[in-house]
Amino acid sequence: MASSIIAEAILMISVVVAASALTYTFYSSITSIEASYKSIDDSINSKLRTSITIIFVTNTSSTVIKAWIKNIGSSRIPAQLIDLSDVFFGNEEHYVRIPRYSASSGYGWTYQFCNSDDDVWDPCETIVVTIYLNETLTAGDYYLVFITYNGVKAEAMFSIG
Repeated sequence: MASSIIAEAILMISVVVAASALTYTFYSSITSIEASYKSIDDSINSKLRTSITIIFVTNTSSTVIKAWIKNIGSSRIPAQLIDLSDVFFGNEEHYVRIPRYSASSGYGWTYQFCNSDDDVWDPCETIVVTIYLNETLTAGDYYLVFITYNGVKAEAMFSIG
C-alpha cells in the first residue's frame, strides 16, 4: 500500500512537471507570435503614414539633376532615415540605383531641406535631391524614382530637349 502511494505521488509529480513544460512551451510560442504581429503592425503603420510626391524634376547642367520631393504623409522622417532612401535614375531602357554622394568620385545623390528648421522631414515640408552623374545627359525622356527607408515610392518622368 505504501508503494502504491509513492507510485501515485511520483506519477502526480510527473504529470505536474509535464503540464508545466507544456504550458511554458505554449506561452513562449504565443509570446513569439505576438512579437511578430507587433513588428508587422508597426511596419504597416509606418508605411500607411508615409507618403511622398515628386513635385518637379529638372537638369541644372548636363550632369546634374534636381528633384523637389514633398512629404505629404503624416510621419516625420529623421535625416538618418532619409539617408537610407534609394534613388533610381535613367532613361526608359536603362536606369540604375544611384548611391549616396561620394566626394572622391563626384557621383551620387545628396539632399537638403527647403523649409525645415531641424534635421527632420516633417509633413508638408520639401527636400531637394541633387543627383551628380558621371556621364553627360542627352536629349530624351528620363525616369526618376525615390524610395523611402520603408519602401514608399514616388516616381516621375521628365524630358530633356
